[in-house]
Amino acid sequence: MFQTILLAYDGSEHAGNALKVAANLAKTYGADLHLAHVPQIDMPPIVVGPFVSALEVPPTQAQIAEAGEALVDQAKKRAMEEGVVI
Repeated sequence: MFQTILLAYDGSEHAGNALKVAANLAKTYGADLHLAHVPQIDMPPIVVGPFVSALEVPPTQAQIAEAGEALVDQAKKRAMEEGVVI
Protein backbone atom coordinates (compact mmCIF):
# COMPACT_ATOMS: atom_id res chain seq x y z
CA MET A 1 0.00 0.00 0.00
CA PHE A 2 2.71 2.52 1.02
CA GLN A 3 6.07 2.63 -0.73
CA THR A 4 7.43 5.95 0.54
CA ILE A 5 6.43 7.97 3.59
CA LEU A 6 7.54 11.60 3.98
CA LEU A 7 7.39 13.04 7.48
CA ALA A 8 7.80 16.73 8.26
CA TYR A 9 9.61 16.84 11.60
CA ASP A 10 10.14 19.86 13.85
CA GLY A 11 10.95 18.17 17.15
CA SER A 12 7.62 18.97 18.76
CA GLU A 13 5.55 16.47 20.72
CA HIS A 14 3.13 16.24 17.81
CA ALA A 15 5.98 15.50 15.40
CA GLY A 16 7.19 12.79 17.78
CA ASN A 17 3.76 11.19 17.75
CA ALA A 18 3.66 11.42 13.95
CA LEU A 19 7.09 9.80 13.79
CA LYS A 20 5.83 6.82 15.78
CA VAL A 21 2.87 6.40 13.42
CA ALA A 22 5.05 6.84 10.32
CA ALA A 23 7.60 4.32 11.62
CA ASN A 24 4.83 1.82 12.32
CA LEU A 25 3.43 2.27 8.81
CA ALA A 26 6.91 1.90 7.31
CA LYS A 27 7.48 -1.36 9.20
CA THR A 28 4.04 -2.72 8.38
CA TYR A 29 4.22 -2.01 4.65
CA GLY A 30 7.98 -2.18 4.08
CA ALA A 31 7.97 1.46 3.04
CA ASP A 32 10.88 3.89 2.97
CA LEU A 33 10.63 6.62 5.61
CA HIS A 34 12.05 10.04 4.73
CA LEU A 35 12.33 13.07 7.01
CA ALA A 36 11.91 16.70 6.03
CA HIS A 37 12.97 19.55 8.28
CA VAL A 38 12.83 23.21 7.35
CA PRO A 39 14.23 25.58 9.96
CA GLN A 40 12.05 28.46 11.06
CA ILE A 41 13.89 31.42 12.47
CA ASP A 42 12.05 33.42 15.10
CA MET A 43 13.09 37.01 14.72
CA PRO A 44 12.50 39.42 17.58
CA PRO A 45 10.23 42.35 16.80
CA ILE A 46 11.86 45.66 16.02
CA VAL A 47 10.37 48.50 18.03
CA VAL A 48 10.64 52.03 16.73
CA GLY A 49 9.87 54.80 19.16
CA PRO A 50 11.24 56.69 22.15
CA PHE A 51 12.28 53.46 23.92
CA VAL A 52 14.71 50.98 22.46
CA SER A 53 15.06 47.56 23.95
CA ALA A 54 17.93 45.14 23.44
CA LEU A 55 17.49 43.13 20.28
CA GLU A 56 18.77 39.58 20.08
CA VAL A 57 21.32 38.74 17.45
CA PRO A 58 19.79 36.37 14.88
CA PRO A 59 21.44 32.95 14.55
CA THR A 60 24.08 32.42 11.88
CA GLN A 61 23.58 30.05 8.95
CA ALA A 62 26.05 27.66 10.61
CA GLN A 63 24.06 27.68 13.87
CA ILE A 64 20.84 27.03 11.97
CA ALA A 65 22.41 24.14 10.05
CA GLU A 66 23.87 22.66 13.26
CA ALA A 67 20.52 22.85 15.06
CA GLY A 68 18.76 21.25 12.07
CA GLU A 69 21.26 18.41 11.90
CA ALA A 70 20.85 17.76 15.63
CA LEU A 71 17.07 17.65 15.24
CA VAL A 72 17.25 15.24 12.30
CA ASP A 73 19.72 13.04 14.20
CA GLN A 74 17.27 12.96 17.11
CA ALA A 75 14.47 11.88 14.76
CA LYS A 76 16.66 9.17 13.21
CA LYS A 77 17.46 7.81 16.67
CA ARG A 78 13.77 7.76 17.59
CA ALA A 79 12.93 6.00 14.33
CA MET A 80 15.60 3.37 15.05
CA GLU A 81 14.04 2.83 18.48
CA GLU A 82 10.78 2.12 16.63
CA GLY A 83 12.59 -0.39 14.41
CA VAL A 84 12.99 1.70 11.23
CA VAL A 85 16.25 2.87 9.66
CA ILE A 86 16.10 6.19 7.87
